[in-house]
Amino acid sequence: MSKKQKQSPKILSPENYIRQRARNLPFFKCYVNEEWEDHGLAHVTIARNHVNGNITFCSYLVDLKCLGIKDTFYQFNVPEYEFDEYKEKLNLRLDLIECDYILAHNIVYAGWVYAEDIGLQPHKDFQSVTRYMLEEDTNEIPLYDITTGGDGGKPVYIQGAFEDDAMAKMILNRLEKKLGPGNFDYVLSVDDPLYDDSYDENEDDEEEVGFDEEIGDDPETLYRNEYSRNSFKENVEIFLGLTQYLDHDEEDVDMSNFDWFDEGGRGTEENFDRILALTNILYDDLTNLKEINSWLTKWRNEVQDYSITNAAYWQMLGLQNEEDITYED
Repeated sequence: MSKKQKQSPKILSPENYIRQRARNLPFFKCYVNEEWEDHGLAHVTIARNHVNGNITFCSYLVDLKCLGIKDTFYQFNVPEYEFDEYKEKLNLRLDLIECDYILAHNIVYAGWVYAEDIGLQPHKDFQSVTRYMLEEDTNEIPLYDITTGGDGGKPVYIQGAFEDDAMAKMILNRLEKKLGPGNFDYVLSVDDPLYDDSYDENEDDEEEVGFDEEIGDDPETLYRNEYSRNSFKENVEIFLGLTQYLDHDEEDVDMSNFDWFDEGGRGTEENFDRILALTNILYDDLTNLKEINSWLTKWRNEVQDYSITNAAYWQMLGLQNEEDITYED
């Protein structure tokens, strides 16, 4: 009679553990920055504790005025002192206050839902991992009135310290495409209020103007509006015409034969603005956000069906059971 094979315990990766079991852990503590309502930018941390005394926590940077879940990260099964160290470092610049889970839940969900309503998706790690640290948004969770957007709920995009000009323009393009010109406000090239205690939202009121009023005279924006009326094929042909000699040295090609170069054979600033406008338009045309989100949803659902167990190691070696593993293996 063959020896009964011992069942290997199931070992989950940190990501799969959070997806599948985090909601079974009791809440430890929740925090939010003290002035989140004034700035419309909240740094939320939600921690749960394990039976071994360790902590798993997730943090969320929530832009309630426009972008929703801007950033997020997690730490799995760490000692409580490591969580305290993280909190103390964060508190040096954010003035954290402890809050109940209900408030933390409402802030994160309010930012998430608002951003999706205006066509903006949350951070990829939120979709795949850290959203599962939150309870399901059911009627059992009391609903708090969390202010989103600017005046009258109108989106206000504030360029953060970690968003370069290219990223800012991409966001503005998305907002214009979804909402239309003039239906959102923005502030460019300012530091993130969470990292700048001197930030005063009222000081920037004069900069928070409509899309057309602020960047309507920007050359790249004007060309984007011009080319947006063309077909995809027409824009491809124009783009190829403008860029076909960019890889050549001036000695290889007589640039003076082409009217988009100046007498010295250098590309004019105007045409580089045109190339930038066409690049943004073609990128948007080639990017099927609906299909991408569909694949992401499919991937998230599939990964929850997989887990790593002790058996995986000897199975990958082609062995029948773990007792066959030798020192050489």
